[in-house]
Amino acid sequence: MPTNAAHNEKELLRLVAEGDELAFRQLFENYTPKLKAFFLKMTKETSLARELVQETFLNIWLYRDSLAAVEKPSTYIYRIASNVAIAHFRKEDLQRKLVAAMPDTEPVDERDSHGMLRLKEVQEIIDTAVKQLPPQQQQVFRLSREQGLSRTEIANKLGLAEKTVRNHLSLSLKSIQQFLRENHLLYIPLFFLMSILMKN
Repeated sequence: MPTNAAHNEKELLRLVAEGDELAFRQLFENYTPKLKAFFLKMTKETSLARELVQETFLNIWLYRDSLAAVEKPSTYIYRIASNVAIAHFRKEDLQRKLVAAMPDTEPVDERDSHGMLRLKEVQEIIDTAVKQLPPQQQQVFRLSREQGLSRTEIANKLGLAEKTVRNHLSLSLKSIQQFLRENHLLYIPLFFLMSILMKN
């Protein structure tokens, strides 16, 4: 990698370490295509590769305090990605063994030994946050997230103005983000939270 590019990426990491969401967005956009190809080569599944990319960036953000000291950004990011991949395959192997040994029980969901936060864990926390939303806001959010309906389709289904649906979605995302911050000491940039949750 050219020296200037490496220098620019070090500056991006420094800004991310300070909590700069725009820098994180830039880092996310720079590395997503490369990491998606990296994971796709291992998993052969596009949706799984996308999920592992999100887990990688989730961990980069949550443990961003150490980013300012990183000398080789690309090496660091791929190391995080490799740890995410290892954790995924280790968990898959564990589940296969548990199912084989105890076919009548549910597989145990464990956090990997590296302490990497799983996207599934965040989604479970988000599910708790969704249940705290006002009824109509929750209904709009679930139609968007779980059924993949567009804003227009939700508006028609519920007899609401499309602007109202848009406002409900925006408020629900902000409420979920606030819930994460206050109750679980997590802070995920709003655009990244949307990339995890929203399907349209």
